[in-house]
Amino acid sequence: WDSTGYPQFMTTIEPNISITIVSNTSFSSFILFSKHLISLFFSYRHREAYTWTNPTCCVHNVIIGKLWIEQYGTVEIINHSTGDKCILNFKPCGLFGKELHRIEGYIQDKNKKKLSVIYGKWTECLWCIDPYSYENYKKNERKGGDQKKPKPRDEPENDEADDMPEIQETVQVIPGSKLLWRISSRPSNSSQMYNFTSFTVTLNELEKGMEDILAPTDCRLRPDIRHMENGEIDVMSYPLLSIPRIWFGPLKDPS
Repeated sequence: WDSTGYPQFMTTIEPNISITIVSNTSFSSFILFSKHLISLFFSYRHREAYTWTNPTCCVHNVIIGKLWIEQYGTVEIINHSTGDKCILNFKPCGLFGKELHRIEGYIQDKNKKKLSVIYGKWTECLWCIDPYSYENYKKNERKGGDQKKPKPRDEPENDEADDMPEIQETVQVIPGSKLLWRISSRPSNSSQMYNFTSFTVTLNELEKGMEDILAPTDCRLRPDIRHMENGEIDVMSYPLLSIPRIWFGPLKDPS
């Protein structure tokens, strides 16, 4: 741990808990996964350490109905190098689905002074704005009273299924806001590729020169994966018979 520059922090933040480390070969950064806390360390150049908690993830209609995911709860992202903190509130769906996927929060310094307000949807985009402009906008919005009350949904015939509410209007951008993140569009053939994003579609791609830097056990080097990527489905199952021998050695004769 001495090479990371955070030996004391790493031994005191989550004592007596099993963790998993994901890192690159240069150890310029790595992530620690624990049951309740995730830590990210930028060593050498940035020398910053972050920890954050995950929101509650609720999967609806596991047994019956259409699957849909709801995330709610409070997420705290702490910069242990500067003392800054970001508090994000993942709002629950609610009765009429008005708050579905919505996020609101703020960034504060070590003296608890609000620096920025963050709002948006975790399925679309995130924006930030200074707290003064945000509060003025909210006050004018409440005074205007032009918000339309959501119409109650018709009761579903099958009350056993927890149907996903219709997604309301997209994020209303407050003047003066700065875009932090926007979701990338899915590829045109996403429906034929299990609704994968551009990132997930390319996870098994093997470009030239990658064989020299990948670990021998990387799944992209597996023969069956290569046949599958090339569309050779009939040939794909044959290399599976040789994989146990590659990883565990030749099979021994029980006699």
